[in-house]
Amino acid sequence: MKDGHARSILTILEKLKKVRSIFLEHEADEEPNIEEFFLSTCISRFRYLRLFDLSGFSFEVLPTSIGTLKHLRYLNLNENKKIKKLPDSICKLQSLQTLHLSGCSELEKLPRDIGNLLSLRTLSITTKQTNFPENGVGRLRSLQVLYIHNCKNLRSLPHDMRFCTILRTLIITECEQLDLAGGPNQVKQLSLQTLMIDELPQTTALPHWLEGAAHTLQLLLIGGCPELLALPEWLPNLTSLQTLLIGDCPKLSSLPAGMQRLTSLTHLEIKECKRLEERCKSEVGEDWPKIAHVSNLKIGLESNDDD
Repeated sequence: MKDGHARSILTILEKLKKVRSIFLEHEADEEPNIEEFFLSTCISRFRYLRLFDLSGFSFEVLPTSIGTLKHLRYLNLNENKKIKKLPDSICKLQSLQTLHLSGCSELEKLPRDIGNLLSLRTLSITTKQTNFPENGVGRLRSLQVLYIHNCKNLRSLPHDMRFCTILRTLIITECEQLDLAGGPNQVKQLSLQTLMIDELPQTTALPHWLEGAAHTLQLLLIGGCPELLALPEWLPNLTSLQTLLIGDCPKLSSLPAGMQRLTSLTHLEIKECKRLEERCKSEVGEDWPKIAHVSNLKIGLESNDDD
């Protein structure tokens, strides 16, 4: 946002009194930058903001005064290519329900006390850190949607992730160092309904604690995991699973025993998994009896849709 544009917008904003939402857009030919004075003025002027959407804009500093917006529920910083650090004061936003940080490619780490955001329901993250600290994301007991994207240095998920017992959707994509294997074997009952993992070239296995979603998981997507050696033995315990999508996992060679128990499974796709595809071919593959009950089935280029 050009300096002149920012000041003209502020002139307009200064005439307003009861602003609850700020959503900014920029022209295609305009440099998507925002000056700190503009942010500071918005924060000081509109203490009752509920929504602050700055997606697509870049700035180096989010003012520490952000912590004064006690009523803020939605903060979107997606695709900020300059910001390196968030102020600790952001953790004072006790009403915050949605925080978007996806595409913040220079963000060094999440705030230390992010676990204090007790109302947070949706969190999307891009960060340069190698590990999420304990008592951080795992303390977000209201969290329902977690999206971890393009964290190039991330090596593991926090062990206390298993305490996010009301998490409904977990999506992890393009984290080239992340291996989901390992972590605690203790299983807690989860509420997870959607799990999508894609482009995780170091992942060798799924974490055991995901078995806690045995009675709730409805959609499972596993893609772009060339080192994934096997699907978990507990996969047939996912009694609510309706959709299973597997792609680009060339080392997978078989389905676990007991897949026939997945009576809710109606949609199964397997592609770019040559060895597994051979075993699942219609009527002739060794694993075919395990999946013959699935009505909407696509193995490689072969499709068997009873609908």
